[in-house]
Amino acid sequence: MCKARDRKARIHSYLFDFMWEARFQLCIEGPKPRPQSQFRGRGVRHLLSQRFYAEIGQPGAYTRRSGLDRETNKALLLQHIKGNAAKGARMQELIEVLRHPSRDQVQGLLRELKREGQVWFQGTTKGGRWFPRQGGLHA
Repeated sequence: MCKARDRKARIHSYLFDFMWEARFQLCIEGPKPRPQSQFRGRGVRHLLSQRFYAEIGQPGAYTRRSGLDRETNKALLLQHIKGNAAKGARMQELIEVLRHPSRDQVQGLLRELKREGQVWFQGTTKGGRWFPRQGGLHA
């Protein structure tokens, strides 16, 4: 019984010392970067925190690595489609505008824009083009 109590006391003492040492190092060295997860499953990406990039003086690096949010991507697509309103924008052009999202993700964004009534599609397959909707002229 006495040995078990001694062992618990040693473990408690070790943990107490470890906690104080960790706090002391945190005060001296500052916070250590912690990875953040983005997405789930096989496509998981690990990033360092936004605060870490701000502390090292590179706040734009976090945004570049994490990517843009969904609404910003939709706005970029819409801007490109409006810029090419005369001849329309092909899917390959739109994929190049965003670079990082896959073709399926770009198609999902375009479906949302179409559902919101901001763009319309003319044609089929690779020859199809996306146009901005102007005052309900196109169905």
